[in-house]
Amino acid sequence: MEKTSTTTILLHHPGLLEMASYLIQGFIVSVAISVFLETLAKDYVAVAIPGLFGYIILVSFFAPLIEEFTKVFPLLYRHAETEKSIIKLGFLSGLGFGFAEFALYTFSFNAPIVIRLPEMFFHAANTSIVAYGVTRQQFSKYYLVAVLFHFANNFLTFFGDIWYIGGFGVIALTFYLAWKFYGKSSDSYLK
Repeated sequence: MEKTSTTTILLHHPGLLEMASYLIQGFIVSVAISVFLETLAKDYVAVAIPGLFGYIILVSFFAPLIEEFTKVFPLLYRHAETEKSIIKLGFLSGLGFGFAEFALYTFSFNAPIVIRLPEMFFHAANTSIVAYGVTRQQFSKYYLVAVLFHFANNFLTFFGDIWYIGGFGVIALTFYLAWKFYGKSSDSYLK
């Protein structure tokens, strides 16, 4: 009779305090780092490509690259987690970031709540997609998907009312994929 060695792995399920810290981290840390990096990018883009075209490149290209990374960065070093917990923490980090952006646009720039509310959850869903990539050890692939969605959404804002069709379409697709990936994830241990 052979004895087999079994190892018990204690899975970590984040509690309410840890989940709140990811929400706050998205609201404060991710926003602060994004603002810093986007300010640097703005300075370089303004010199290289002045005017409206430079602004379009900054908002459509650099902002998605920077924001999608800063929202998911804290998840890259997690261990002893389940797939679902990583995606939940990603969602919360993105939601915190989205709430900060929501507050800025609605309170400072008087943007309509009906437009900014879906955008808040867009950030959460997009970060969930990247978090799913983290669980599959395919960060780059899913990061680029999220950047592409963010690019499309931001770029469409330059076309006025067309955004209502295209932008909401991008947001709906992002919600769908985030939900689908969450459904495909499990409570199994990440190696």
